Amino acid sequence: MIKRLLSIFFALILILSLVSVVAFGDGYNTQYYRVNDETDHLSDDYIERKDVEVCEAIDAYAFDFPCIIVDQSASGFDSAAEYGEAYYKHYDFGYGLDRDGVIFVFDLYHKTISLEGMGSGSELFTDEVIESVYDRILDMCGDAFASGDSAKYEEAIDLYYEVIFETFPTLTSTSKAGNLPDWYPPQDQIQGFQMYHNADRPAVNDVAEMFTASEREDLSNRIRQIVSKHGIDLTIFTDVSTYGYSRGVYAADYYTFNGYGIGDEFDGSVLFISMEPGNRGWWTAAHGPCRSYYTEANINTIDDAIEPYMVDGDYYEAMKVYLDQIDYMYTNGAPPEKPWVAKTVGTAGIFSGIIGLISAAAGKSKETKKMNKVKTATDASAVAKKQLHLTSSQDIFLYKTYTRVKRPPKSSSSGGGHSSYSGSYHSSSGHSFSGGGRSF
Repeated sequence: MIKRLLSIFFALILILSLVSVVAFGDGYNTQYYRVNDETDHLSDDYIERKDVEVCEAIDAYAFDFPCIIVDQSASGFDSAAEYGEAYYKHYDFGYGLDRDGVIFVFDLYHKTISLEGMGSGSELFTDEVIESVYDRILDMCGDAFASGDSAKYEEAIDLYYEVIFETFPTLTSTSKAGNLPDWYPPQDQIQGFQMYHNADRPAVNDVAEMFTASEREDLSNRIRQIVSKHGIDLTIFTDVSTYGYSRGVYAADYYTFNGYGIGDEFDGSVLFISMEPGNRGWWTAAHGPCRSYYTEANINTIDDAIEPYMVDGDYYEAMKVYLDQIDYMYTNGAPPEKPWVAKTVGTAGIFSGIIGLISAAAGKSKETKKMNKVKTATDASAVAKKQLHLTSSQDIFLYKTYTRVKRPPKSSSSGGGHSSYSGSYHSSSGHSFSGGGRSF
């Protein structure tokens, strides 16, 4: 009886940990660092900084970008590519159900590098694209190999991510040519598209028909007053699809290609709401000097304020609250802090689901006794180690113990949920934006 209760208890802990991971990461596993190094060429501080940068890119592009510097762990594999694929799958990297991403392996054992697309990335990262990336990073990687200098390795990883974040938006826009809304320019004009001022740009473009005519008019008037008061452009855009783009990139493209922005720096922001089945959510994309307002803390506070209304389907009220928050933020430097109250959900459904999962887990307890448990670091010093290892292409992984080290969770200054956020990302035309949002 005691053993059975213990099995149920640990199953509950497991379920809650899984729920927290899913809830925390909007579409990807946030437990592990995106940059890992088993050779100790990269400093812990560097890995911390790079992890923040890469995770912001994941949030913006809805695509994963892990990389690994490996040596002896690759000895049981025939190639860097084979190691990279096993590493990617074993540690559950990737974005969304198809685990979309690209894995970069800096393999000191085989003395080579490997770049491979996973999920939808297998179609985006063709041999031609991979060769073009290699052409730009190979010399720097070679210098790191030859010198063994830690600074050279950091420079090589920096260059890789610079190239990949510059390349990726062009790949997604090319793959979607012919299926995009009419406001997208011709495919050969997207890259380097020059922003312009459109005097007839709508304050509210409600493609998804979320508001009544009177609500659209009221929201438009509120937006015009904010724009006039602060000299920063603002718009609300809704659609029934993102056409395969992330919400962040699609929002930025709408702003860029439709003539938004005030002044020479096209200062302003767009709130985009996606009503696409399986991809419902919102994203604020900011361009120009106003990006300084759209910090992670401010985005979280604003999203906390509107989330209860969005979940309830009271979209008009959510937009009024959103505009009040923006107006207050532009006036005072930050949106108003308010006590966050979690939405109540039907507990019967939750507990029945948990009980079912517990029963299933308890029923399998005998099977799992013969399997070594995956260890997860819990103390601060272990977290700082940041290393993930694979050792053999023959491992099935179920019957072997691995040390899987967590990355520290992101902190949120607000009392509610946590928004996906990127302090800097690019539209498909290459323009820089900041922003964040949530799913609902």
